Amino acid sequence: NSERGAARNFGIKKATGNYVTFLDSDDLLYPNYLSEAIRFIKEKNSPDFFYQGYNIVNKKGEKKIVVNKLRSNSKLDLILEGNFLACQGVFVKREIALKNLFNDDYFLSGSEDYELWLRLSNRFDLIQNPVVTSALVEHEDRSVININPNNLIKRKELKEL
Repeated sequence: NSERGAARNFGIKKATGNYVTFLDSDDLLYPNYLSEAIRFIKEKNSPDFFYQGYNIVNKKGEKKIVVNKLRSNSKLDLILEGNFLACQGVFVKREIALKNLFNDDYFLSGSEDYELWLRLSNRFDLIQNPVVTSALVEHEDRSVININPNNLIKRKELKEL
C-alpha cells in the first residue's frame, strides 16, 4: 500500500533481467511488446534507456492517438516540455535503474515517473523505437485525471525550481 514509486522500486530491486520495464494495472501490452524490445536492444547494441511507441485508447479500445514519433530533434528538450512517456514502453538497464530509483515521496504521486525520466534523460540518451507495442488506457478513474488541482500546482512549481 505504498506509493507507486515505492512499488516500482520494489520491483526494480527484485528484477533479475538485464532491463526493467513497467506496466500499470490499467494499461495494455500488445503481443509484440517483448519481442520488439529484444529486437531493438540487439539492433541498438543494448541502449541504456529507450521507449517504444504506444497508443492512447479509450475504455472501448478505440485508438485516440499513436505516440511513436519525436516532435523535436533534442530528446532532452522534448522531455523538458512535458511527460510524453508512459511507464509502459520505457525500458531501463536494471543496473542503471538500481542506481536511479523512482522518488517515492507521496507528494510526487503522479509525477514520480516524469521526475525519473528527467533525471535519466539528463545522464543517458533517450532512444526511441517507434514501433507501437502497448496502450495507455484513458478512463475517468485514472489517478492523473483525478488529481487534486492544488497538488498538481505544487508539483509543477517543484519542476520549475
